[in-house]
Amino acid sequence: MGCAISAHPRLGVGMSVIGKKLAAFRPTVEGKFHVGDTAVNRGQCVGLVEVWIDYLHLPHIWGNALDLLNNAPEPPYRVIKNKPTNFPLPGDIVVWDGTWGGGYGHTAIAVTAHVMSFTALAQNDPLGSPPHIVLYTYTGVIGWIRPEVAL
Repeated sequence: MGCAISAHPRLGVGMSVIGKKLAAFRPTVEGKFHVGDTAVNRGQCVGLVEVWIDYLHLPHIWGNALDLLNNAPEPPYRVIKNKPTNFPLPGDIVVWDGTWGGGYGHTAIAVTAHVMSFTALAQNDPLGSPPHIVLYTYTGVIGWIRPEVAL
């Protein structure tokens, strides 16, 4: 009797569907200034996240960075609160509280993670920087948004 391997679309064997989408998305934005999908969010952390959402063909989430968790409709998003024992998956949208970004919060796209730290594709951290990979701890992170994408 053999064992069957069941692959979760995000955690399965090899790279997940969203992981593959993130790998294809990164070269389209990394190092490019003023990424965004509106005149207001270009160059802001939210601008990068909204372009990621557009890339996934999901609805826009309106608001400042710290508002995204409350404004993300379920479905097609799943909101996950930060706890000491969980961590975001690649492609999740990480959201920081108002201690970041001059009171507006911060947001970025998770690339790798474990319970102590994570890397994310971030824009405007430091101020004015284009999308690049940043190493973060969970200080100020209130949670993340998991885009639910079709397989």
